[in-house]
Amino acid sequence: MATILSLNNVCKSYTGKAGGVSEVLGGIDLDVEEGEFIAILGFSGAGKTTLISAIAGLVEPDAGEILLRGKAIDGPDKDRGLVFQSYSLFPWLTVEQNVALAVDSVHKDRSKQTRADLVRQKVELVGLGHAMDRKPAQLSGGMRQRVAVARALAMEPEILLLDEPLSALDALTRAKLQDEIDRIREEEKRTIILVTN
Repeated sequence: MATILSLNNVCKSYTGKAGGVSEVLGGIDLDVEEGEFIAILGFSGAGKTTLISAIAGLVEPDAGEILLRGKAIDGPDKDRGLVFQSYSLFPWLTVEQNVALAVDSVHKDRSKQTRADLVRQKVELVGLGHAMDRKPAQLSGGMRQRVAVARALAMEPEILLLDEPLSALDALTRAKLQDEIDRIREEEKRTIILVTN
C-alpha cells in the first residue's frame, strides 16, 4: 500500500491571554497508508483536535509539513472529509437535504440525478435510508451523527477525519456507531483518522 498522508515534524503552539506559550503539537511525525484506520488517543487538551484540524487544513502548523500524496496541504479541500463532535446539521433541512448540500457544493459538475443517487447511496450506507425525509429534531443523537458521516462520505474524500464523533453518545449507541464506521471503512476502502479520548 502507498502512503497517502505524511506529517513531518508538525509543531503548533498557542499564546494565552497572559502571554504564555503552550506547545500543543511538538514534532509530530506520522505516515498513513491508503485504506488504513488510525486512532489517535489522548487526554482533553492534548492537541488531538488541533492535529486533525491541521490535517483538514483549518489550522496552519507553526513548523513542519503535512503532505497528502506528496503535496502540501494549504487549506481545506474536498479530498478530506471532516466530522466534528457536534453534529453540525442544518435543523430546517431533512437528512437528504443536509447531505445534498455538501454533494451539490462539491460535485457541481455531475448531473442532478447522479448527485441525488450519491446522496441516497451514502444515506443508505449509514443505515438511514428510512429517514431521508426526517429533520434533525426527529432523529436520535446517534442518527444525527450518522447523517454527519454520510455528508462527509458523500463528498468522496480520500481521507475521512473524525474528531471525537462518538463523545456525546451513550455507550450502546457509541459501540454501534463504532461498528458502523468500521463496516464503512471495509466497504468503501476509505482511509480514516479518528481522534478520541
